[in-house]
Amino acid sequence: MPPNNSLTPAMFFPSAISAYRASSLQTHLFRIVCLALGYFFAARLGLQLQFSASQATPVWLPSGIAIGVTFLFGVRVLPGVLVGAVVANLVDFYSKGMLGSVSFIAALLIGIGNTCEAWVATVILRRLLVERFVSDSVSDILGFVATIGGACLLSAGVGALTLATLGFLPQSMIPAVFFTWWIGDVIGGMLLVPGILLLWSQGLQSVSAYIRMFRPIFVPLMGLGLMSALTFLWPENSLLTISQACLLLPVLMLLTLRFGRILTVSAVPMIALIAVLGTIRGAGPFAREDSNSALILSLVFVSTLVFSLLLLDAIRHEAQCAASNLEQVNALLEQRVTDRTQQLEQANSELERSNRDLDDFAYIASHDLREPLRGIQNLIAFLIEDHGEEMSPEVRTRLNKISPVADHLESLVETLLFYSRVGRTEMAMSMVDMNEVVDRVLKSLAGCIASDEIEIRRSIILPQSYCDRARIGEVFQNLLTNALKYNDKPHRCRRLHSQEKFGGGTGAGMTICQKIIERHGGRIWIESSPGIGSRFCFTLKAHELPNRVA
Repeated sequence: MPPNNSLTPAMFFPSAISAYRASSLQTHLFRIVCLALGYFFAARLGLQLQFSASQATPVWLPSGIAIGVTFLFGVRVLPGVLVGAVVANLVDFYSKGMLGSVSFIAALLIGIGNTCEAWVATVILRRLLVERFVSDSVSDILGFVATIGGACLLSAGVGALTLATLGFLPQSMIPAVFFTWWIGDVIGGMLLVPGILLLWSQGLQSVSAYIRMFRPIFVPLMGLGLMSALTFLWPENSLLTISQACLLLPVLMLLTLRFGRILTVSAVPMIALIAVLGTIRGAGPFAREDSNSALILSLVFVSTLVFSLLLLDAIRHEAQCAASNLEQVNALLEQRVTDRTQQLEQANSELERSNRDLDDFAYIASHDLREPLRGIQNLIAFLIEDHGEEMSPEVRTRLNKISPVADHLESLVETLLFYSRVGRTEMAMSMVDMNEVVDRVLKSLAGCIASDEIEIRRSIILPQSYCDRARIGEVFQNLLTNALKYNDKPHRCRRLHSQEKFGGGTGAGMTICQKIIERHGGRIWIESSPGIGSRFCFTLKAHELPNRVA
């Protein structure tokens, strides 16, 4: 896994913004002076390679220094850019013996163009990057390159027009000078700005901290340096050097994936330095008779490396962010599933407890109600036996009506007691031949079947099932009894009927069947067609058979 060099807001832009806002005047002036000195020396180095004494050079590191520092400390340090650029150009004019009032104006206008370049790039990048590093996303890379390229057009345009207008440059050379100026500024910005932002973002305060940061990439850097030296310092422009130059990109890509953006911002400037040194000496794959064209080719190659590696790092960073977001989403979903599972388990536990309490209450209530009912029946019998002769016919008739009601109530209590026992008792599970169960039930109902001239048809052979034999027998008993009692014979049409119609009953048979089937993990339902009949269906949950001992 490559090291995570991604930045945090606390380490990056807020610290930079607050630093330049809250800095004292002395600190502010110190930064301006340091920026002016850095810009001056980098400009003097670049102007040594200028194109045809035109102040335009393909090697212009000051653009990267100006944009990076201004981005970190704000536009208030831009006077350092202006001073450094003006002084560097005046010194160059002096070295050419061209110092005068016109050259001073030229140096001032060129310095203003360089300052505006840094200002425009800073304003756009501040809005673009917000609290991200330059290679945190592909859109950042594209925006960064477009911003650098667009801002450098300003400096190149002002410089080329100034030199042509003031007589330092013939009109015919304006396009070549403009392109050289622009490509030099763009390459300087692409080479240095990511490195400046990365080093500042790490918040390193000591030399030892920098050593710790660069220690893991020391050996890869040395290897890349050796490979670059063999590529760009080779005395002849051969197929070998061209092949080695082509191999630099895949090698850098692999190392970037392994070590992260710190290797990118460190290795590419080193490769650029070696490429420039080799090209100046006429060595390497980009050596040409025209040294300016050779430098442009080598640095365009280096800028291609920068762009490709920054894109690769951005893709890697986006992939890491996507993976991290996916992990967070998965963790959130897992937590929600866990919470919901716990809620369901708690609800099921509460439901089971409620059902147990209900069964317990039904058992206790039905058990306790049996004695008062029997007492009522006994009292009525005693009244009729002891005082029957003294009662009027009307009173005797009413007392005789109480006994059937009490009997029915006792039947209801017995049914309730039986229903509660269904939910309380453990089931004796075993392999059961369903045909034997049906045969036993039909045998017990043989008298009713014969008296009512009922025809029983069995169209299939029932399978063996893993169930409670007695409970499933009760299901078949209730279903067949119900079918016998409420069949649709001509003399027994279906209609609303009284309690005593079709032999009475408590109406709890189907409820008991449902209770038994549900305890077996199945379900029961009815399919009815008016004028045709009804069909009762039920299923049992499939169970793995227990291991049998041979």
